[in-house]
Amino acid sequence: MQNNREPQGFEQQVEALEALVQGMEQGGMSLQDMMASYEKGVALVKQLNAQLENARQRLQVLKDGTLTDGEGTP
Repeated sequence: MQNNREPQGFEQQVEALEALVQGMEQGGMSLQDMMASYEKGVALVKQLNAQLENARQRLQVLKDGTLTDGEGTP
């Protein structure tokens, strides 16, 4: 079973998701461990999707030339 620490960066989250999938594919897990891994995987996918959407929005802002300093001023 994986450790309970949350991975911090995008790349670390992807690696954690890959490790979860790999562990599930290898088999040998109890149903309880399999469900816990699945739940962690779903949570990681949601976090990764949110980060990707945020990056997409930021890129769109850059493309549109409307970059601000975070307080509404260009």
